[in-house]
Amino acid sequence: MIVFVGLNWALHELVFLGTWAFFGLAHRQGWWASSRYDAGKEPPEALYRKSVLEVGLSHVGYPLAMLPVWWAWDAMGGASTTLEWWHWPVHLLAFVLLQDTLFYWSHRMLHHKRMFRLIHRKHHEFRHVRGVSAEYAHPVETTFNILAMWAGPILLASPLPIILAWTVVRVFETVLAHSGYAFEGISSRHAFHHRHPTKGCYGSFWGPWDPLMGTDAAWKERAEG
Repeated sequence: MIVFVGLNWALHELVFLGTWAFFGLAHRQGWWASSRYDAGKEPPEALYRKSVLEVGLSHVGYPLAMLPVWWAWDAMGGASTTLEWWHWPVHLLAFVLLQDTLFYWSHRMLHHKRMFRLIHRKHHEFRHVRGVSAEYAHPVETTFNILAMWAGPILLASPLPIILAWTVVRVFETVLAHSGYAFEGISSRHAFHHRHPTKGCYGSFWGPWDPLMGTDAAWKERAEG
């Protein structure tokens, strides 16, 4: 338990804080100006300070949130799973598909008028995103996001090395999507989503759901325009 929780916590902090700090420095230095979404407009300073405090406190409690994850993973036999080479592509692909599916549909549900007002509006206080906003959310939304991230590793009883790699990939992806840069489609879609919360783009990775459901049409029109 200590190894599982401790290593995941350490990697989460390293990747989250490192990626957030890197893109924060990039904004301050004016690097890659042409790739900054909305010309690099900043969120309000008061909101930024509040989010840093709240997210920082949530990171202190991260190990407690990981305990049920460890228990479920261990109960599924994850602690005794022998790592095979084919686990890497199969498990990581399954993680991405499961995460994007659960994230898409829970995120879309949170955009229902009542759910948005009660829960999801907090995350959308950031109209112009920065790295810290990736984890600035209502506790109910945070719970949905944890379930989406960990469904794959638990259901597949994945070996710990693959889980650690997944932690790096997923945390980097979500901070990149909230970086305020639009180097590629994932970050561009999510920056667009924060600026236009009624116009779709509910997925995380390049999953199938936004294209299949047509909920990225407004973003595509803007990107192609």
